[in-house]
Amino acid sequence: MTTEDIELHTRLREAEAELLDVRARLKQSESLLDLVTGTITDGLVVIDPDLRFGLVNERYVELLGVPPELVQTGAYVRDLTLYLAKHGAWGDGDPEDLANRRLDDLLNEQFGVIEAAAPSGRIVEIRKAPRAGGGAVALVADITERKNAEDQLRQTEAQLRVILDYMPSGVLYVDKDLKNVLFNPLYWQLHGYDENVLLVGADIRDELRFQANRGDFGPGDPDELVKQIASAYEKDEPTRSERLIASTGQILQLVSAPTGDGGFVTIATDITERKRAIEALATKEAQLRLAMENMPGAMFVVDENLDLVLVNDRYKEFYGHPDGLLAEGNSMTDVLRFEMEQGILVGDGTPEEIMEQRIASFRAQEPSEFEDVTPDGQTMHILRKPAPGNHMVSVVTDITELKKAEEKLRSTNDELQELNELKNRFMGMAAHDLRNPLGAIRSMSEMIMIMDLGAETEKEFVTSINNVSNQMLDLINDLLDVAAIESGNFDLKWEAGDLAELLRSRINLVQFHASAKDISISTDIPEIPTIAFDHARIGQVLDNLLSNAVKFSEAGSVIDVAMRVRSKFIEVAIKDHGQGIVEDEIDQLFMPFELLSATPTAGEKSTGLGLSIVKKIVDSHNGNIRVDSVLGKGAEFTLSLPRTHDR
Repeated sequence: MTTEDIELHTRLREAEAELLDVRARLKQSESLLDLVTGTITDGLVVIDPDLRFGLVNERYVELLGVPPELVQTGAYVRDLTLYLAKHGAWGDGDPEDLANRRLDDLLNEQFGVIEAAAPSGRIVEIRKAPRAGGGAVALVADITERKNAEDQLRQTEAQLRVILDYMPSGVLYVDKDLKNVLFNPLYWQLHGYDENVLLVGADIRDELRFQANRGDFGPGDPDELVKQIASAYEKDEPTRSERLIASTGQILQLVSAPTGDGGFVTIATDITERKRAIEALATKEAQLRLAMENMPGAMFVVDENLDLVLVNDRYKEFYGHPDGLLAEGNSMTDVLRFEMEQGILVGDGTPEEIMEQRIASFRAQEPSEFEDVTPDGQTMHILRKPAPGNHMVSVVTDITELKKAEEKLRSTNDELQELNELKNRFMGMAAHDLRNPLGAIRSMSEMIMIMDLGAETEKEFVTSINNVSNQMLDLINDLLDVAAIESGNFDLKWEAGDLAELLRSRINLVQFHASAKDISISTDIPEIPTIAFDHARIGQVLDNLLSNAVKFSEAGSVIDVAMRVRSKFIEVAIKDHGQGIVEDEIDQLFMPFELLSATPTAGEKSTGLGLSIVKKIVDSHNGNIRVDSVLGKGAEFTLSLPRTHDR
């Protein structure tokens, strides 16, 4: 073997060794390439200068969702591009034109990013990088979730913007560095800002300083005011405040809340009208309260749940409610229950039924009226009426005086009726009792004038005329006394005097008539203290009682007259032993013109007014007169006059 052969053999061995090394390195590179292309999450494709596929991993095919033959090694890129264009990867348009544009993008020697809607339904991002010597390398990433998230974010931001633009309050979002991030137009409109005052990214303190200089925070150093307000935001706590905008006069309610990342959101609401309404309402309520507390009656208002809404102090004063029972918000049922226990509620039925009636009056939503009687005897009138909002208003009026006036009016009407009846009886009595005597007087006087009757007969006629005239005069005097008493023109002349002496003198006057009937008068009249009385009127009383005793006593009987001194009264008792008085007629004795069954024993005349006049005179002296009688055994009249004069 020649030297040349040896040298050639050596070179061949070296070449073989080098080839084996290259093959080993190639295999290692191919294994590494397969590992990389098989494990990366993105699709990978290598395109040669002729626009043929040189290398494609499975992820690339999976992401695009295209037939594998379109992306196998050696296949033309244009076929894939046209396929994608026809399937809408780049939107609407001519597929050929769209495919050519994408090829132009591949051919230019620049980095590029293309988005496509792959037939697989994914949205992919293709990042291209040019290769030295021509061709390109491209990575395909699935950006479906990112695009959906971006679309959702855009949609959410659009919705947020619509909400912010149309919500009735102003909104400001500030980050942890007190920088403006987001606000709606209403926020700066409510604050009366110029367009350059509130800017995204600007410091919130710039806005606060503008307000401080404008006077929104009141008097004080602007920088110090800004510092105080900004420090409240930095505390990471919710805040609530009201602010008067000096330039517009609007009142804003500001509610700030931390966002959790150091920032905060402020909601600004125009409460100007609300504040004015509240102030106006407070004024009206104060006026209403003033009116309620100064009205002469009580008033309270309940809602549809029978809870007290308004009540004045007069209601408590009228009914004596305990403290706390009439607090606003308390149940009216508890109030009614208290009034029922106190016996105040008046009505028909059992207490339970009355209670149900009162509760029903609140729910009926119809006007109703009641009367109550308070523990101190006052009469209350309750007028209940519906009010807006299913409320019921009750007005309580003290009608005690009105009830008394009504009672007095009824009593006066009754008295007037009695007086009218008495007047009619007076007229009838006068017409009846005066007509016959007057007729007799006229007849006898005519006979005296036209006839010669003789002296003896004329004297008898004159005597009769005198007797009849006296009877008529007695009747007229009694009528005048009754008229004076009933009209109120009955004045007494009070004088101190000896009632015993007056009684003795009146007995002496009646003694003549008693003797004419053979009636004796027995007296028991001790010395008594002096008292005050109207001598003429009490004399009239004694005359009437003594003359009646004589009239109704039988001839030959005795009349007992006695006087007794009591602790507070002096009594005069006049007892006859005549026919007595029927028990059922005793109550009628002192009524005018009453016709009783007892009659004078000797035909004496009576006007029927004497005892009624006696009763009035005694009553006007604050005295008393009573009758004790046994039928067939006589009657005893007892006159009592007070020892102490009290007009």
